[in-house]
Amino acid sequence: MILALMARLRDVAVRDHFAFVANGDSGLAVVDWEIPIDQIVSQLELGNAADAQGVFLYGDYAYLASGDDGLKIVNIENPRQPALVATQRVPGYIRSVYVQPTAINNAEGENRIFAYVVGGGKNKPSGLWIYDVTDPRNSRQVGVYDVSQPVLDISVDGRIAYLLHEQLGLITLDVSDPSRPQLKWSQSVEGDYSHIYRSGRLVYVGRKSDGIQLFRMENIQAPGLVMEFSTGELVLQDMVVVDNYAYGVDGERGLWVLDISKPKAPAVIEFVDTPGYARALAVINDQLFLADGGRGIRIYGIQNRSAPEFLGSFEAMENAQAIIGKGEYIYVANAQGGVIIFNVADPAKIEPVGSFKTRGSALDI
Repeated sequence: MILALMARLRDVAVRDHFAFVANGDSGLAVVDWEIPIDQIVSQLELGNAADAQGVFLYGDYAYLASGDDGLKIVNIENPRQPALVATQRVPGYIRSVYVQPTAINNAEGENRIFAYVVGGGKNKPSGLWIYDVTDPRNSRQVGVYDVSQPVLDISVDGRIAYLLHEQLGLITLDVSDPSRPQLKWSQSVEGDYSHIYRSGRLVYVGRKSDGIQLFRMENIQAPGLVMEFSTGELVLQDMVVVDNYAYGVDGERGLWVLDISKPKAPAVIEFVDTPGYARALAVINDQLFLADGGRGIRIYGIQNRSAPEFLGSFEAMENAQAIIGKGEYIYVANAQGGVIIFNVADPAKIEPVGSFKTRGSALDI
């Protein structure tokens, strides 16, 4: 089992050899890394007010959480010619979107497709807004759940929506009837929450300077707290979880390994110093990729989960800020150097296969 957590201020979704990039106020960029040069095959401006924060692919469409400018629905049947087909206005500043089909209990027993949109802040309402996007050109709001303070991220599993509230942590809602989302449980412990990841009924929640919690969600009205770990002086920049081990990065302190095999007694068992400023992590198979600031990318083998083995690095970069792994590729936000794409099929010989510029500095993906 591999879990990965990352703050999602900018986002990328991958299908075949195309990457669909939520590119802030530049809109949607489509990248084809099989082309040796000029990998951006299309750039779709979404409007002056748009600030693409998140992207979710479903069927022939990309759904973009676009800040003040609502939910953008883009036809990507031909990735080289994406076409904006609809803009759904949303009351809040939207940050993340999740799309799934849901069976509706009516006479027809039909399946419909719903987009679950979360956000808030910037003097706008906060919460969850649910839209019927079965016909993407004629989407309509069907449900809403209001909260105080921004909601940063969302994941949906059938009838349950998991929300990450900026101040109160994990919130679970029953969305079996999308027109009437119902609160089932709220963590309601104030903190500065930044990370959430779900795998089945396991949900990890991270706070920037206060630790990690693991919940088991068999009973969503009373989740079981399986593990709680205080990071103490460590400041959690990013984290991934592989089997019974969590790997975290803490800037100047580098990489640390947390044994969570005994949830009631988690313990840091290893520190790995890095030459740069450790900012972000990604895992593909048994390789751990670390964005190390001005010292580029470092690769570790984790066949032995408790003792990462240094395999190599790629340092010819300006400032590796964030990293995402998809298939045999990693995408690295490289500040003024834009985004660099690496093929990591052979982690000992990684080389860039493409790159593209962003407007301003690429600080997150």
